[in-house]
Amino acid sequence: MNPNMITNPTSKFVQIRKEGGFDASIDWAPSFLPDPTLMHFKYLSDDKTGSNYSNYIDRELDELFDAQKGETDFEKRKALVHAFEKKALEDAYVLPVTYTDRVVPMHKSVKGFTIAFSHILNNTYRGVYLEN
Repeated sequence: MNPNMITNPTSKFVQIRKEGGFDASIDWAPSFLPDPTLMHFKYLSDDKTGSNYSNYIDRELDELFDAQKGETDFEKRKALVHAFEKKALEDAYVLPVTYTDRVVPMHKSVKGFTIAFSHILNNTYRGVYLEN
């Protein structure tokens, strides 16, 4: 392999990505909640989402996604999400790079800080103080 990285202005990048004019591309999907419905929508078939830039069609992934989205039983939904993720990784239409953990570095004198489960929602600094 002899990769060549090309950086384009956003408008050109978006056009190239929509047209499939690339051998490999990097994309991102920030999620404000750690929920599979918000984090896995990019793996739906091309005709079901505007965010599948590999242009593949996989009806089994679509069905698993829809099933987990509507499931209210936690254990059943968990099993559906695991089946979805297993298939997506085995078929490897894309190579996902995902993180769900947060790192919040701070000085040892900062006390009272609690990390919220979301990267964006419910973060508060109420009760945070500096210890002398």
